[in-house]
Formats: sequence, C-alpha cells, structure tokens
Amino acid sequence: MFHMKLNNSPTSKVQYNGFTFYVKRDDLLDSRFNGNKARKLYSFLTHSLDDIDTIISYGGVQSNAMYAISELAKLKQKKFIYYIKQLNKTIQVNNTSNYLLSVQNGMQTLELLNNYTMVTQNLSAKPHELIIKQGGAEDYAKHGLQQLANEINDWFISNNFKKLNVFIASGTGTSAIYLQQYLHHNITLYTANCVGSPEYLFQQWNTLGFYSNYPQILANTKYRFANLYPELLITMLNIQQQTNIEFDLLYDSVSFQLIMENLPIFTDKPFLYIHCGGTVGNHSMLQRYAHLAKK
Repeated sequence: MFHMKLNNSPTSKVQYNGFTFYVKRDDLLDSRFNGNKARKLYSFLTHSLDDIDTIISYGGVQSNAMYAISELAKLKQKKFIYYIKQLNKTIQVNNTSNYLLSVQNGMQTLELLNNYTMVTQNLSAKPHELIIKQGGAEDYAKHGLQQLANEINDWFISNNFKKLNVFIASGTGTSAIYLQQYLHHNITLYTANCVGSPEYLFQQWNTLGFYSNYPQILANTKYRFANLYPELLITMLNIQQQTNIEFDLLYDSVSFQLIMENLPIFTDKPFLYIHCGGTVGNHSMLQRYAHLAKK
C-alpha cells in the first residue's frame, strides 16, 4: 500500500471581513479520502479487509462519501455496489462529478426507483460483504474521530488557550457526535444541520446510542441540501479570496452563513473551523450555478 496521510493535518490562521479564526485543514489529508472521510474510514484504511470481497453502500449520486468509498474499494481491490434512488442524466455526462469518478473506480450502481428506503434500511451483510451506511453513521467511525479530537486537544493545550469554540458541519452528524465525546472539557463544539432538520440530527445520534452530551446546533431552517442559493456562492467566493482556502460548496457554504449570522458566539474566544474536505464536488456545483446564471 502506498503512503496515505490520514491524520495530523495542519492548522491555518486566517481572517475574513475582520474576523480572525483558525482552520483545521483536514482537506489537506490524502486527496482520495480527505476531510471527515479520512477520519470515518480510518479503521478500514489502516486494517486488512482480507475477509471481504464486496463493499455495499447507498446514498446520493453527488455524495463525497460515495467517491471516498469507491477509492477505498479500488485501493483494497474489492467490488463496490452502490444503491441510489435515480440517476440524473446530467450527472451521467458530467465527467468531473463524484458519480463519474466513482464509476471510473469500478463502482456498480443499482437504481431503486420505488423502494429505495425499504431496501437500504433492510440491508444485511452476507458472508464476505461489508455494508457502509450512508454518511458512515456507524461505530467504526469513532476511531478516526478520536484521533482528530486528540489532535485538536493537543493543539488547544500547546497554544495555552483557556477555552475554545470548534465548528464541524453535519450531514448525518456522525463526525460531530463522536468528536464531542473526546474533546477537552473546555472546548465547546458547534455544528449545523446541513442535510435535514435539527431533529434529524438528534434521531441519528440516538440511533448511534447517544442520548446526552450533544454538540451545540446552529439551526439551519432555510437552506435545503444541494439546492442553489446565489448568496451562499457569493459568501464562499469572498471567503476563498480572503483566506486563500477553497471550501466545499455544499456543507461549508451553509455552515459559514450560519456562523456569520451568529458571529458574537464565536468572537469571545478562539475559534477553530474543521475543514471536512469535499471540494472534489465543487466543479459540478459551479457548473450548476453557471447554468442557473444563464437562466
């Protein structure tokens, strides 16, 4: 196996519109598994999967997790089957999309037009199969996220901070809830519901067995996942210009919008933003915004 950088990402100090903060650059981890995918898949990437011949997962056709799992399957030389609701023709012809990149890695897709929820919720692994739930919402994810928490704790202590605010975006909320369990007691963790409602996050956390010690949620009640909002794009282009860091246009855009709307929370103590990667999907998002602009 060739070298992969799956931990010890650097931290950058940046400024946006006069607001100084830090960015944990998990986007600079291995390009195939960067961000929270490197953390969630850490156990599988660092251990043998000799007793597995097929990896099965499910979710959206623009999913960053789908692409990362396709890279895992390719690296480990496993068959990869991915269940989707329906394949969008635009995605099929966009050779820079996560979907096409995953197909090039050998991913096989199965469309479930009418019974997607029933099938995916009742998946059961046969011998020599590994099922990875959507968003990596499983116990195995805790190992890489504990490593991330340790890195943040060490950085916090080495900088002699008394307190620290940390933010990580949430899809299923898996990264946030495991991170919460391992962070120093003087660190406050915030997240935002980028995919579903705040109630959805609580449901996911309960499913993982957590009924207390939750991260703080900045409630997103306006932005629907993967929809186009010109004001979010403008904000992200401005942030990129001022920080020289490319952020993700799905999760980071909503997160930064909420952070700026609640800025007083994050100015009374040092603030660390965890960059969860996912920028491989930005090209297709920018194409969608360009198409919207033409309309």
